[in-house]
Formats: sequence, structure tokens, C-alpha cells
Amino acid sequence: MKVRKIKKHDVESWKRRQGCGPPRVNGALTVLRELFDLADARGVLRGISPLRGVKNLPVGIKPFTLPTKDQMVAIRGSVYDSSPEAGLLFDLLAETGSRISTATAIRWEHINWDRNVIYYERVKWKEHGYEGPMSKKLREVLEKSKPERANGPIVSIGSIRKPLETACKRVGITPQISHHDLRHWFVTRCIEKKVDIPTISRWVGHVDGGALLMQTYGHLRDEHSQEMAKLL
Repeated sequence: MKVRKIKKHDVESWKRRQGCGPPRVNGALTVLRELFDLADARGVLRGISPLRGVKNLPVGIKPFTLPTKDQMVAIRGSVYDSSPEAGLLFDLLAETGSRISTATAIRWEHINWDRNVIYYERVKWKEHGYEGPMSKKLREVLEKSKPERANGPIVSIGSIRKPLETACKRVGITPQISHHDLRHWFVTRCIEKKVDIPTISRWVGHVDGGALLMQTYGHLRDEHSQEMAKLL
């Protein structure tokens, strides 16, 4: 269809026919909005954009269940048994809360040892990267693993899916945890340690000030609230 002939009901009809999940549909809508903005700037569009008023599909929060602390220690040990590099990637995920695509892109040059921070170059929602602090545990692991010439990627593997699968079977966890569950693990630990939501949000690279974290981890915040009430 020609751009100027597309109407709002055409977009709404297209949106309803999509067989993929809400995140994919919403991503396509974002691209369409940018295309129609470009058409408007070029004078091709007649009238207002047909994307005006078209809302994104709601994205539900998938429930997740995390291992206990003892189980996570056992899983970590099993992953390290598979290979030191797999164990190092496990710690990068579990101690920074970064996504797998972000963690595997970290280079030794991205670590500022004096300031105790890591620069995350490859991020999902930001045009530029961001910095986050290193935990004491992660710093110790990285210092131990640091090569004589500290340059290049910290890890050369792109996944620990298989080692995680093997580890979960050994520990008896069903279903097995994923790369993203290690992100959940990091955020959960931060909340339990009473780190405020806006700070955690910055650490994991969110740009919404903590809105998604409050929605996803609301049950943990409620439990913490009740515990604090017992102190009164």
C-alpha cells in the first residue's frame, strides 16, 4: 500500500492479525512509527500519522522460580567444573545482572579497576553504554582470571546453556534456570540486601527509573515491607 493511503484501522487490523508475541509486535510498531515520521518529514504523508493513538500490546510478566542459595552454590560449582570460562561467564551474569548479549561483549579494557566499575558497551535499550559497580566477589574472580595482557573479550564463549542444564540436573532443579534467570537472581539478591529500586534499575541498564522492576519484583518488596513493619 502507498503510505498516504494507509489508515489507522489498517494498522489496528494488522496488529490483531500478528501471530507473534507482544514484544515482537511492539517492536514492529516502533519501526512503523519511525517510518511514518520520516514520511511526514518528507511531505509524503497526507494528514496525521495512522500510528497516532495506536497503542502497544500489553506485555505480561512471566513468573519465575529461583533456586535456593545452597542450590545456586552447587550450580555454580558444577558450571565451573565444566570449564573455568563457563564459570567466569556464570559469575558475570549472576554478579552484574547483565543480559547474555551484554556479558559476552565485556572486554578487559571495559574494567576500571581504580573506580571499581565495568563499562557495558552492548546494551538493549540505550543508544550508548553504561557503567555498573563490581561486587567484591566478582572483582576477586576477575582479578584471579585476569591475563598478563588484559585486553580483548573476557570470555570467548557465547552461552552456558549446556553447563546450566547439566548443573540443574545434578542439583535436581526443574525446570532448569536460564541465562536470564541469573539476571533475576542478581536483582532478587539486591532487593533482599535493601538496595533501592532506582539504583538496581541503573545497575541492570533499565531506562525507566525502576518501573519494570517494581512490577516484576513487587512480591519481594511486599515481603520486605512486612518485615520492616515488624520493627515498629
